[in-house]
Amino acid sequence: TRAKNATQHPGYILTGGEGHTKRRTKAQKAADDQRVEEEKRASEMAVHEGHNRIAVFQKKMETDQAAARVDAPKPTRPRPHP
Repeated sequence: TRAKNATQHPGYILTGGEGHTKRRTKAQKAADDQRVEEEKRASEMAVHEGHNRIAVFQKKMETDQAAARVDAPKPTRPRPHP
C-alpha cells in the first residue's frame, strides 16, 4: 500500500463529505426541542379549537331541530278514499 492511503477514507469520494453530520451544542439542542414542543402545542391547540367549533355547530343544530319539531304541524292519519 501507499503511505497516503493511511489517512484516506474510501467512502469520502462517494459521499463528497456529505455523510458527516455536525454535532449540536446543548444550547442548540435545547432550542430545537423547545421549538418542536411549541409547534406540537400549537398543533394540539388548533385541533382543540376545531373540536370546540364543531361542538358549537352541533349545539346550534340541536336547538334548531328542536325548535323545528315544536313548530311542526301535527301529521294527519291517512284515510282511505271512499
